[in-house]
Amino acid sequence: MNLLYNYEKAYLEVKGLPCTWRLYLKPKPYAHSKLPGSDWRPDNPEFRILPEKADESDLSMTLFRSDIPENYATVIAPFPSHQWMLLRMLYEGPACLELALANPVLAYCVANNAEFRRKPETRISVLGKMCLKKTEGAARLAGVPRHAGNGQAVPENTA
Repeated sequence: MNLLYNYEKAYLEVKGLPCTWRLYLKPKPYAHSKLPGSDWRPDNPEFRILPEKADESDLSMTLFRSDIPENYATVIAPFPSHQWMLLRMLYEGPACLELALANPVLAYCVANNAEFRRKPETRISVLGKMCLKKTEGAARLAGVPRHAGNGQAVPENTA
């Protein structure tokens, strides 16, 4: 992938296949993608946005990374993909960061519930409200199956 950081407009441009993405961090994270010959459209990239190890030689990534709060980067860095939605959710308020620090996997599932549910919730403001739920409620809303005492999944009838 080819990276370019536009410091003035605070976005990281990622040129890859099949399209180009622009990842904005301010005022809150949002992303656009563009296929060759088409217009920019809102998107949520699934690829890893923060590398496992910082590459100090890549100035674009260093500048982009410096605009992400350290505690947010600590939460999203371990996940190999789908980091963008988790980062977006962290910006929705203290409850989201609290959930992510207490249970990073559950926060990841809430942020990426579209991967787990038949009827996903993709509105970021609603995902922020999901963080206010107790752990069991957040897990249910994220589409994480409940288990009976015998280890069998309990059928989900709400999604």
